Amino acid sequence: MRLYKLELSKISSRKFTWVISGMWFAMIVFVSCQEVGMAERVLVEFGQAAGYRRFPFLIQLLICFTIVWLSVVLSPMFCEDRQIKTDVLILTSVNGRFADYVARLGVVFTLVISSFVFVLLLTYGICYALYGYVGNGFTAEDIFLLEKYAPALAKADVETYNTYYLLRVISALMMLAGIIVWISARCSKTVNALVATLIVVLCPLMTEGFFMAGSIGDFICSGQPMILIVETRFWFNYEMYGGHILLAYLVVVIGIICGGRNWCQDRRKKQ
Repeated sequence: MRLYKLELSKISSRKFTWVISGMWFAMIVFVSCQEVGMAERVLVEFGQAAGYRRFPFLIQLLICFTIVWLSVVLSPMFCEDRQIKTDVLILTSVNGRFADYVARLGVVFTLVISSFVFVLLLTYGICYALYGYVGNGFTAEDIFLLEKYAPALAKADVETYNTYYLLRVISALMMLAGIIVWISARCSKTVNALVATLIVVLCPLMTEGFFMAGSIGDFICSGQPMILIVETRFWFNYEMYGGHILLAYLVVVIGIICGGRNWCQDRRKKQ
């Protein structure tokens, strides 16, 4: 617990973290204010279903900003010590490498989960205050017109629809955490880790159209964090839903194992 608090205070004391967090929060405030300005038009367009209809759209937008924020803030997590040559000191610590690695993992997943909870509560509150959640007897087809996209999902009630979508979103963030851990533990410079993380996270957005629908390439590409959170991709790829969830947590496990191996093994070479 002491190491966990130390690593958490280290990441929260960086000026860079505060600057990026300020930009992230400013974007969230901007989007929230924009939603307030659009409320009257949205109510006219969607009527009593407006709360349920806007909830996934709004959380999708805020989570998009959150993915970029997490990528920037957490990418130096494991490589910063190598860059400033203080990683050797951990070799001589009482707790050793493994305890330090576990503490850093705890910080990564704490920030990922807490940011998701923050965005979830904020989105729920905005939609509740502006629109309310009337019409909970509707099916997903009634509100989202899903019949031609995802017939199996269309018959579900709207609460089930949003639950499936939120599970997809949290899986995307957990997958992002695994990617960050893996890359950061592998790199020796923070800028390399940041660039590599952003490339891995953003590239699927530019390459998803190159793969044939239903192919392994399409499955892997559409299962990346930035695409997993897109609501319309949730409709189009609903048949791959379970596979994408499995892929996300497989990346988490591989990222933790390979990241830990790189983090510890590289230090032994320096010893």
